[in-house]
Amino acid sequence: VPASTKGDETGTVASGQTKEVTYVYKEVTGDVVVHYVDTEGNVIADDKEDTKGASLNAKYDTTDNKPEKIEKDGTV
Repeated sequence: VPASTKGDETGTVASGQTKEVTYVYKEVTGDVVVHYVDTEGNVIADDKEDTKGASLNAKYDTTDNKPEKIEKDGTV
């Protein structure tokens, strides 16, 4: 859906005139956030923002935010 429209979307074409209509679109973006939880769904580490404001269909890779171990309250 356009963010805005410049010009008349409807009307009548007249001799010698050029009608212009411009549709202005805003890019749709998304974020990728990594959550860390245990098998019971308890949060065990702070979320990591992996990708912010990426274009739709952009590739992302969260493997750099996947630690081998997470320690919380002295437990691994």
